[in-house]
Amino acid sequence: MYKKIIATSSLLLATQHVAALEEFYTAPGARAMAMGGAFTAVASDSSTIWYNPAGLGFLPSNAMDITADYGSVIVGEKAPSFNADGVYEPYKTDNELKYLGLSGKGFGIAYFRPYDFNTLASTDGGQNVRVRTEYKELKFGFGFDMNENVALGGTLDMVMQDTDSNCNSCEESDGETAMGFTLGALGKWTLDEESHTVFQAGATYRSDTDVDVVLGDLEDLPNRPEVLSLGVALKRPFTLGGWSLHATGTVQRDEISYGKVLYLGQSGSQPIAVDHARTAYGVEMQFITPANHNFFVRLGSYESEADGGGSAFKPYSEGVEATTVGIGVMLENWVVDYAIENRTILKSDFSNVDDQDERLFSFSISRVL
Repeated sequence: MYKKIIATSSLLLATQHVAALEEFYTAPGARAMAMGGAFTAVASDSSTIWYNPAGLGFLPSNAMDITADYGSVIVGEKAPSFNADGVYEPYKTDNELKYLGLSGKGFGIAYFRPYDFNTLASTDGGQNVRVRTEYKELKFGFGFDMNENVALGGTLDMVMQDTDSNCNSCEESDGETAMGFTLGALGKWTLDEESHTVFQAGATYRSDTDVDVVLGDLEDLPNRPEVLSLGVALKRPFTLGGWSLHATGTVQRDEISYGKVLYLGQSGSQPIAVDHARTAYGVEMQFITPANHNFFVRLGSYESEADGGGSAFKPYSEGVEATTVGIGVMLENWVVDYAIENRTILKSDFSNVDDQDERLFSFSISRVL
């Protein structure tokens, strides 16, 4: 996933590997996390602001949704270094407010805290230093349904970055901002009227951003990548005695492109661009009791890999594999969801550390107003 360098200045001379930016990403929203992040084609709650703002056009016109999501965010320590225990050492997972959003038909506003970056940067004088970037987003979304089958939407995104580094002569940067945007399309069609089988397809384009001033004269810091997401989903209801079951299956492909970032193991220490590909799968089963109580069971998985496009790119990790599971319950106007992600960071041929396992969680509570 996202490529990152987690070394101090002394380690720049001692190793030829890098870690990955994409490995530190955490899916916003407990429901989406439980489905492996495959949510572009099924977004139907306030997290649609992130995954596909076109979904705002399909939300009910007589209700608003407010959601808070608390869970694991992977962060870096002040002076990270390579460690035989794995790519996260001395990284850790902090439990934080990851998401807070308000949405209704046609509009939405949300705060996201998906990850930290830890990378290398170069100064005008040619010095390579380790930089940690704390990353947040504030998104203002809109969506409208063109007809009963197709909706379009978009967001205006404010990216906020705070940085610190092991550069003693550099001034740390707080509150740097950059603007970006997201465009989305979502379609849904009934394939079979008798069984109420519905096919959905979604596409989202998220622009990259560029924070111009970070830590004075440091260059080649990572910013938000450019992302193209394509997803499809199939929904069908079933009757189980007096119960009802609404089953959803979805698959998604993300193409993620970073601008040029400085990596270890490059001749001449020139920045290079790295692309990432992520494939995710998700299943959701909604059970409705005769008393109209709603319960949810969700499963998912995803895998990702990185391509530096040349021999200069020597990855610390070749990618990520993960499985996810989650449950939820709807009680009148309240919805509570919980998700767990078991993630494995896969060592590359250039790395001398083992695969590393991590467990992340997400807990969200929503209320329909």
